[in-house]
Amino acid sequence: MDLNHEPTADSYVYGTAIEELAHVVRVCLEQSASAYESIDAVIQCAEMGCTKYPVSWIALDPRIHYFPSFEMALANAMLCVPPAFRIYYAEEGIRFADMVCAVSKHISSDGVFYVYAVVVGLNEVFSHATVGTAVSAARRDREEGEQDLGF
Repeated sequence: MDLNHEPTADSYVYGTAIEELAHVVRVCLEQSASAYESIDAVIQCAEMGCTKYPVSWIALDPRIHYFPSFEMALANAMLCVPPAFRIYYAEEGIRFADMVCAVSKHISSDGVFYVYAVVVGLNEVFSHATVGTAVSAARRDREEGEQDLGF
């Protein structure tokens, strides 16, 4: 995958396979897994493919593709982590919730909810946070959006 091409436009993505990867992200956070274990679990899940439909997820450029949940965007970004970073996370014993990520969020085109783009590590354009902090912020976004819709 070439991450050096110039983006022409952002895209918005959703599907069953990415939802399953997002579920793996949520489980890893609930289980207080390490960053290395979490990335490995997402990679293995993507390689196995979706259980409901015979599709698998191929990582998209995390800098320009936006997803309807932070967990989906993070799962996609985890597939783009270079092997050297994965080794670093393992050697340093970094917890998944403490892993640094860069986040961009926009309101959806219909103005109803937020969409997210995430890069694992640092990015000169996106805001930086730990995974744990970013998940909490995304959950607040979702709760505020549901209140705005009268739920």
